[in-house]
Amino acid sequence: MAFIIRTGAIGMPRPLVRFAGLVQALLYCSGLLTGCTVVGPDFKRPNADVSDHWLDAEDTRLRASPADYREWWKGFHDPVLEELIQTAYRQNLSLHAAGVRIFEARAQLGIAVGNLFPQSQQVQGSENYNRASERSPSAPQTRQSGAVGFDYSQVQAGFSANWELDFWGKLRRSVESADASLISAIAAYDNALVTLTGDVAKTYVQIRTLEERLRIARENMEIQRESLRIAETRFKGGATSERDVQQALTQLNGTE
Repeated sequence: MAFIIRTGAIGMPRPLVRFAGLVQALLYCSGLLTGCTVVGPDFKRPNADVSDHWLDAEDTRLRASPADYREWWKGFHDPVLEELIQTAYRQNLSLHAAGVRIFEARAQLGIAVGNLFPQSQQVQGSENYNRASERSPSAPQTRQSGAVGFDYSQVQAGFSANWELDFWGKLRRSVESADASLISAIAAYDNALVTLTGDVAKTYVQIRTLEERLRIARENMEIQRESLRIAETRFKGGATSERDVQQALTQLNGTE
């Protein structure tokens, strides 16, 4: 709900001004006290059972020294892979959308925090000085004839503030919710980045593996062609049977 505090006095007696200020101070303090109440229990992170030791902790292939996993693909020392990942990082629309959602969540958090403060406030003041003759209609009747006259000042000062009091902790819970949304957006971005780099590296390794298998198959074909040529030469010379020739030919056809 909206709560408005206004102070100020125009021609009010001093005791009334003090009383009004006391009432406003009490209202302000009561607003602060009611704002201390929060609905619902605080979030508590659930305990996760994690083993103290890995099953393969004694494996010699594991390194005990910490490693930088942010750019793990550089461990392959392949400039082509590094360039592919950089290109995917710059051009992937899903990753860019996840990054934009981080900015959106951060802005929502700023709005939620801003709701805890006054949405509008105003300070005003004025002073009027008046000098009147004793013969004026507003002059006091107690003045003696021939008096010089009298003067007086009129001062007005005050402020106003308008904001929603957080009676039941709604605004603070909204701040917690916005903060959790920001953390979730950051985690989603990190997950998208890890998935992207993993997919690029996996596809690249598969392509390199197929290329290597193709190279090995071509070398085997050359070796099998040479074996077929030798078998045919030996068969023509009577050193072997036709069975060896057919076997070498079958192996070559299977590889091709």
